[in-house]
Amino acid sequence: MMKKRHPFMHITALVYTIVSLIPLLWMVSGSLKSLDDFNQYPPRFIPETFHFENFTALFKTFHFEIYLRNTTFVTIMIVVLSLLVNSMAAYALSRLKFPGRNVVFLFVLGSMMIPFATFMIPLFMIIRQLGLINNLWGIIVIAIAHPFSIFLLRQFYMNFPKELEEAGRIDGLGYTSIFFRLIIPTSKPIFTTVGILVFIWNWNNYVWPLIVTNDKELWVLQLGIVSFMSEHSAEFQMVMAGSVIAILPVVILFFALQRYIIEGILSSGIKG
Repeated sequence: MMKKRHPFMHITALVYTIVSLIPLLWMVSGSLKSLDDFNQYPPRFIPETFHFENFTALFKTFHFEIYLRNTTFVTIMIVVLSLLVNSMAAYALSRLKFPGRNVVFLFVLGSMMIPFATFMIPLFMIIRQLGLINNLWGIIVIAIAHPFSIFLLRQFYMNFPKELEEAGRIDGLGYTSIFFRLIIPTSKPIFTTVGILVFIWNWNNYVWPLIVTNDKELWVLQLGIVSFMSEHSAEFQMVMAGSVIAILPVVILFFALQRYIIEGILSSGIKG
């Protein structure tokens, strides 16, 4: 029998939700203001006139479509390649028996605790040696392998029925065939979960694209939005409008597929 939740918990959740939504609502409000409205004191939450032309100006004046196109390409490539590479690594760490398997897995888990700033310079040197500076692939390749994605996928594959693998081997399938013909088709829940998480992590990436790319034609969304502010002037209304567009795909994707995220987490055996 489920315990009845105390009303205080509902009130706390409601207050937390309202407080969390205030920055989002302020951003939407700011995207519809003029620059003069931003400089108004005291500030007005709801502008007197809604300036929807801010969004059209993003594309007509600031060429926002370039940043949007670059971000879409980079993120989609990272998601696709990440699912392929990380699922193969997870399958090897969960189903194959080889010396040092547990050590490798511990190394993967340990790498999640290392801050990105500690290996940022070595990564830059590697990317430079590969000739990928000022190249969108310089952003993509370093984000493909991800420890947490490997962890989630491994936990899912640990629960994969051994009988199906044994039946595949009886039919003459090797490890590669078993992976692509048996494992992949049953991985839809966890693939959806990992794909959504990887998308969210990389859609609004800023630090690494800033380091790797110099050409404005290769900038991603966050670099483009920051460019609206300079040392001597700042187009705050354009920053807000660009931020609204940047956050929309993440919000839509999360609310549309949040059920699959929960199912994927549960199917991997991780419980809150």
